[in-house]
Amino acid sequence: MMGRNRPQDCKGAPLERTATTRLARTARAIAIVGSRNSTTYGRKVAETLARQLSAVSICVVSGLAEGIDTWAHRGAKDQKGGTIAVLGNGMDIYYPRRNRSLQEELCHKGTVLSEYRLRTLPLRHNFPARNRIISGLANGVVVVEASESSGALITADFALAEGKSVFAIPGNIYHRNTRGTHALLKDGARLVERVEDILEELYPDLLSQKGRTISNGLFSEMEILASLSEEERLLYLQLDQEPQHIDDLSRMVDMEVNKALGILLQLEIKGLIIQEPAMNFVRA
Repeated sequence: MMGRNRPQDCKGAPLERTATTRLARTARAIAIVGSRNSTTYGRKVAETLARQLSAVSICVVSGLAEGIDTWAHRGAKDQKGGTIAVLGNGMDIYYPRRNRSLQEELCHKGTVLSEYRLRTLPLRHNFPARNRIISGLANGVVVVEASESSGALITADFALAEGKSVFAIPGNIYHRNTRGTHALLKDGARLVERVEDILEELYPDLLSQKGRTISNGLFSEMEILASLSEEERLLYLQLDQEPQHIDDLSRMVDMEVNKALGILLQLEIKGLIIQEPAMNFVRA
């Protein structure tokens, strides 16, 4: 479907080309943005947070870029709230190329928007303009990971200029991807450790759904991740309910086997993982 649909809250946004099975118009939408060069921690947080929000019918808006954007769309696309992707190029261009299948999927089960005409390439100056649309569609913006020069901070600036809420996820103080998010927190952004931090600010009526939808174990993991060291997080995030051998785990995180074993022992002491026979590990 092509059209010139323009959301009321998105001032000055000439959405000249849109392609979707339906143009989502929702009173409840949150933008999740962040670094293209995201960490395992950031990707997991983005996916989990997006899934939690969309599960209670909040639409997740992002930019279909690599990293945080991609995982936000993945987390939200199969839930009730769905997801909106705003492109910085023409609808007939797949950028990044590795997201082609995701973009095509969102055209069928989500919403994909662009203000750019067909055949418009993803030029660098397109993306700050794209970010104002992401902010305009949302009631608030969550920045998951961002360096000091990240474009995600531009989206946050648009939100502040529009009088909207800005949220940020805390991270490792030694990683450059947290310098932008921690700067936002110092400037008054709302710290997010749990999905309830967003709901309390913007959608308090949805807190009554907590027992049915939000407290289903997904966000308890985010609290766990926040309590772990960077090395503990790296190993913990490699594990699920399928046994993983110590050799495979150490290779995944580029860590010596003996060091990985010591960290896994600490995770086991904390009750987070279980050691099975033959040096295999699973989540508890």
